[in-house]
Amino acid sequence: MKPHGVIRQGMGSWGGSYNPLPTDASVWLEANYGITLTSGNVVSWADRQGKVTITDGGSAARRPLFVSSVATANNKPGVQFDGTSDYLRGAFSGLTLTHPYTYFVVILEPTDTNAIKGIIDGDDTGHRSCINQYGIGDNYGFYAGKEPITVPKGGSISSGALALFQVEWTSNSSMSAWKNGVRIVNGGDAGPDVMDGLTLGVSAPANNFANVTIMCVLIYDKAVVDLDLTKIYKYVKKFGVSI
Repeated sequence: MKPHGVIRQGMGSWGGSYNPLPTDASVWLEANYGITLTSGNVVSWADRQGKVTITDGGSAARRPLFVSSVATANNKPGVQFDGTSDYLRGAFSGLTLTHPYTYFVVILEPTDTNAIKGIIDGDDTGHRSCINQYGIGDNYGFYAGKEPITVPKGGSISSGALALFQVEWTSNSSMSAWKNGVRIVNGGDAGPDVMDGLTLGVSAPANNFANVTIMCVLIYDKAVVDLDLTKIYKYVKKFGVSI
């Protein structure tokens, strides 16, 4: 029988080098907490900090699959979006981001390389902070209201591989990005938008669905230089991320 109900595990300790927890994050979504299920699919996902709950908007067609153990992510749970209709979305509550801010997302990279696929974004078309997969040429794109910055080679798609993306939205004309700790964008102008909510599994216009599995999202209302990256990287290594 498929599981129902709410998943709420304790914060606990993972032992070894995995003890540091991102309690200073503005938003902390992890697939072992805050997930409400029906028939094995995710109806809603609440972050630990109480700043956002992303939901199916009342549509069963939007509900991604909950995976209790993702083998390539050290058997941690994940939320699997189907690339056809699945996505979750919600507005921030009690959180107003301003430049600079930084987010981290741990994913299994999309396996469909035939089209643009939205992995993470703001919750509406006027507040974008997007990572897209660009299937043509196996690129990633970053977009915040201007022309997207596309990244070949160093940011190229490795279908189904575990990856950590880290993006600093520095100002209304500058952003930087890292994949698995390696910088792939340095000071590009992706646009002036600032996210005021969160969408996973599709871009904000809800027309570029990604077949992606997401284990964790962290959002900080800070620049990278003001973050304890040692602590954050130790935390995400619990998923098997190689940094």
